[in-house]
Amino acid sequence: MNNQPADLTEIENAPATMQDHGHAVALADQLRQPADDVYVAEDALDLLRIGDTDRINTKPMVMPGERRDLDQVVHAVLAIGLSVSGALMIIGLILGLILHRELPEAMPAIAEIPGRVMSLRPSGFLALGLLVLIATPILRVIGSIVAFVYEHDWRYTAITSVVLLVLLLSLLIGKGG
Repeated sequence: MNNQPADLTEIENAPATMQDHGHAVALADQLRQPADDVYVAEDALDLLRIGDTDRINTKPMVMPGERRDLDQVVHAVLAIGLSVSGALMIIGLILGLILHRELPEAMPAIAEIPGRVMSLRPSGFLALGLLVLIATPILRVIGSIVAFVYEHDWRYTAITSVVLLVLLLSLLIGKGG
């Protein structure tokens, strides 16, 4: 049995789904094309500010895949920093056991650390491991600032910059007693 309409009269009298099939296909093709003039509201307040033309199309649309990629990069930085720090400290401990040296009770000056590492002293590896451990979250905060600037999210850029400032000030002011 043939379900195809025989002439134009049958098409006009056909259910709407058959009449609009050609239009629906064309519309679907248009919807598959990326739209350049689409504004995605961040929150409900943005919908109230729709008359504010300065906010429209000023923010690059960050796709969910990009956000996931950014989170993966941040996770990788934290994991690598922790792994490198742990490896350096383990090397320092093993060197201390092999060389029968006492483990340091105080942190050497930062300028002395490269020389101690080059001379394979356990204190150099332990201190370098601690510095990498301290630097890892700082690098994460810096990476977050870069990501927020890329997304033009100025509120979180400012908040994260304050966090970085507090971290840096605590490193400069905080001295072991």
